[in-house]
Amino acid sequence: MPGALSAVRKLLTHHGLPAETPVHITLTGTEAHLIPTAASARDAGFDRVFIEASVEALAKIPEKAEPTPPTKSHVESPSVSITLGETNKPDGLEQILPSDTPWDPELKANRLHLTATPPVFRTAFLADAAFLDLERKSYEITVEAKRLPSDDGLQNPTALSLTYEATHGLRTAALWPVPGDNKWHTHTWKIEDSRFTAKLGWHFLLDAAGAGNDVLIREVKLAR
Repeated sequence: MPGALSAVRKLLTHHGLPAETPVHITLTGTEAHLIPTAASARDAGFDRVFIEASVEALAKIPEKAEPTPPTKSHVESPSVSITLGETNKPDGLEQILPSDTPWDPELKANRLHLTATPPVFRTAFLADAAFLDLERKSYEITVEAKRLPSDDGLQNPTALSLTYEATHGLRTAALWPVPGDNKWHTHTWKIEDSRFTAKLGWHFLLDAAGAGNDVLIREVKLAR
């Protein structure tokens, strides 16, 4: 479609990507993919962008985009975090699939639904690239969580494990048995061999193990 590439480049420039960024357009998808793709590519520091959009969606790109609010820089931040809720509140840390921990309106919390069909055992996170330093190996990852009490209690415990990008592939840290008292608890893993490159699209993930009840997660933090 005449003018489509020009319109896409205006969109990318608006979201902070260089005008010469290579663009690969496949004429599928919906206009809903356009803005998130551009913004995510900028934040992750990608050198090229794949756009999935229909001809109709490309035609709706405005000649003059609305100004984008400035984003917080995490270059000097001591930590990045995300608070899970009905709507997540990321602060330099993104949950790849918020649907992994759906909001439970009765419990007022986000739930790793181990008792669902099919069950959900894990959720992954991606940190702001500006916060990370490939020369740094030492980080702390903290999770705030609680386990719903079950009839058989600690006889069937549920634990959370941490899997992260390490200097030699993926590494899984020690299990944290989540207390079954229906109270919020925090746990911190100290890692000394990290290498966060997001080769699989994430930097670390939390994984539930055991045969106990569901786990609620409220906050995750990555600190230097």
